[in-house]
Amino acid sequence: MSDFAQSVKQQVDIVKVIEGYIRLRKAGAQNYAGLCPFHKEKSPSFSLQAVRT
Repeated sequence: MSDFAQSVKQQVDIVKVIEGYIRLRKAGAQNYAGLCPFHKEKSPSFSLQAVRT
């Protein structure tokens, strides 16, 4: 991974970025789930693992 990409990864909270587009709910210690923004659905199929460093 490039230095730039690593720097961005360390500075950005991906959960906050994605929550700007879809509603996420906590689904474990580091996991979040939400409705996929590309499909009409009623149960969450979009998942995110936020690794805190």
